[in-house]
Amino acid sequence: MRAQGGVDLEDDLIWDTGQLSCPFEVGGELRAAGCESHLCLKLERVGRRPHLRSVQPAGAKRVERELVEPEPTGRAHQIGPLGPERVVRDGIERHVPSLVPVPRAVRGRDIRLRVNAYDFGGRVALVTGGASGIGAATVELLRTSGARVAVLDVDPNGLHEDVLPIRGDVTRSEDAEAAVTRVDSELGGLDILVCSAGVGGDSVRAVDMPDEEWRRVFAINCDGTFYCNRAAVRKMIDRQYGRVVNVASIAGKEGNPNASAYSASKAAVIGMTKSIGKEVAGSGVLVNCIAPAVIDTPILGQLSEEHIGYMLQKIPLGRVGKPEEVAHLIAYLASENLSFATGACFDISGGRAVY
Repeated sequence: MRAQGGVDLEDDLIWDTGQLSCPFEVGGELRAAGCESHLCLKLERVGRRPHLRSVQPAGAKRVERELVEPEPTGRAHQIGPLGPERVVRDGIERHVPSLVPVPRAVRGRDIRLRVNAYDFGGRVALVTGGASGIGAATVELLRTSGARVAVLDVDPNGLHEDVLPIRGDVTRSEDAEAAVTRVDSELGGLDILVCSAGVGGDSVRAVDMPDEEWRRVFAINCDGTFYCNRAAVRKMIDRQYGRVVNVASIAGKEGNPNASAYSASKAAVIGMTKSIGKEVAGSGVLVNCIAPAVIDTPILGQLSEEHIGYMLQKIPLGRVGKPEEVAHLIAYLASENLSFATGACFDISGGRAVY
């Protein structure tokens, strides 16, 4: 998609006050200045997709403008993120903002990238296990989207200079409490908690699982997530706002062979998330979790080739996921855009999940 010449979108077609500044002719119907900003626009069709072609100011020169141009495949792309819409007979009603201004700075580039942009300006996030893997990708996305970010990790080295490193062990409840207290005092609050600290554990059959390995995996994956949730949610309830995203696993829903400790601990994270999410519903705090399939992170080094092969052959997309792909789902769940989901588990499994 490309913007075509003729009219400056930012100057001529965008309004901020919710009213039109001059009379407009829309779909052959004259609309007076000062009318409400939602428009009912007649559509043409490109293949089977709606196609908005022109808007004409009444009493002024005709504006010939392609707002949306189909790609060779016939697929139409929007200019920036559009507001909610609903089909009304042969038209489409777009609610404020119906068109989004495109800054001159981005003209000439692929402005579709702006659809996936997040604004975490003024928000404070704590990410556990944020020095590597999914946690590191999440830290980078939150940081570059305007959030002030802290990382709680047993080895918080190599972080960006803008990130607050906190050395600690999530299996110790006092470390979790101290991290939340420090973030609150040094960064000015806590709005977002992402619990991504985890361990895969040994690939062994349940009958061969040592007691200490079972306890180690549960201490990191389950206990650590609980300690951090408990400490953070207390602060968030006081502020009447918060987003918690716990990283579970598809193994917690389906169970992987030779990974009983890991599967059980991640199932516990899912159940814990559902419970806490219901407890704090209505407080302004939303608690959700994600269930990734196999992702290209250091945790793969803890698994046998047989175990990895088993997981891959169950993924219809036929590949491992990327940490950055998971980070974008986490970012949505950590944003203000999420408003009607709590105690839920969101899959990102390449098609593996069956429920």
